[in-house]
Amino acid sequence: MRYASDRLRPSVPERSGWCRRGLTGGDANRREAGAGEASRADALCMLICMQSTSVRIDPQTHEELKRLAKDLGTTVGRTVTLAVRALRQDRMGSQLARPLRDDETAWLDADVG
Repeated sequence: MRYASDRLRPSVPERSGWCRRGLTGGDANRREAGAGEASRADALCMLICMQSTSVRIDPQTHEELKRLAKDLGTTVGRTVTLAVRALRQDRMGSQLARPLRDDETAWLDADVG
């Protein structure tokens, strides 16, 4: 056994890099693997390597997440990650679109030399 978790780990060809986080070489090894092996490695990584936290949401939101995930061809977890990123980017865009305060304008107009 190479790892303490080997007794629990399903058999996956070592060259496929069973975990994206690089436990067996990561991305370089995954590129060499066939498509079936890579997707199997991705699924195993999600089950073995990914930390999880439960979030309570109403059933309608969960159904919408599942529909979005299916439309995007990804997992519900990945869809949540994408939604959080989009929300963060939207908030950042709103902040950047606001007019500058007087002190910000003064700082930007300051003479540097």
